[in-house]
Amino acid sequence: IPHMLDSIGVKSYNAGISTAGIVFYEMIINDYLSNVNSHPSNIFMLLSPVTFSSKSDNFIRHPIHRYLDNPISNIEVVLSSKIYNDLSSKNFKDYVLRTTNKLYDIHLLYKKSFKKGLKNLYNLIKNKSDIKEYNNFSTINKGYEPSFMVATDSSIKSFRKYYASLKLEDFDFHKLNRLFEIVEFLEMRNIRVKFFELPTFGFNELFSKEYIFNYENSIKKIAKKNKVISYNKSLFNISHFRDIDHLNDTGAK
Repeated sequence: IPHMLDSIGVKSYNAGISTAGIVFYEMIINDYLSNVNSHPSNIFMLLSPVTFSSKSDNFIRHPIHRYLDNPISNIEVVLSSKIYNDLSSKNFKDYVLRTTNKLYDIHLLYKKSFKKGLKNLYNLIKNKSDIKEYNNFSTINKGYEPSFMVATDSSIKSFRKYYASLKLEDFDFHKLNRLFEIVEFLEMRNIRVKFFELPTFGFNELFSKEYIFNYENSIKKIAKKNKVISYNKSLFNISHFRDIDHLNDTGAK
């Protein structure tokens, strides 16, 4: 929480966003560094099992590329082989499938943009004071948006059902390698990189044993070079969470 760091004389800003993974990290960091006069001394990045899964970096649900200081077009995001899977494939059927998926994703992204545009236009006309109040709130809280929801048995059950497919996931080592590239990029600019894990309420149980084995080994590999801040599980219970993967305001404090 930025204001807690302010109290001990540490200037900070929370640039985290839902579903953020390696691609979102890289995009946010590059945009930030290209729009500030001086670089931060430290950058902290969250690590969790979902970071290296297909559930991270969801541009359709969270089109962050359109809200950067230097926005990236929907087409550029989808066609970039560095952001989406490379089209190259020896299997023609696989090539056709990936091409079809990209075209469909472009459709979904523009559909999202159109709806967002109408909603923002409506809010701009009808609720100017609300938008100004939200912007002030976000600035004062330095990107931190508290949640006062408390997880319940029913909400946890619903969340588990939504993420049931995680059991079939394979740990993405390509994303891990890209993370190391980001670290190297930042350290070449004299920016110290540190990582942290956040408490979850049984979230790791959604993954296969092999996936968690690869994740934990990757954390050990990262920790050999960069500091990884972990947590004491015994300090948290269900009242500290808004769902099985996110703390509420009480838990964050």
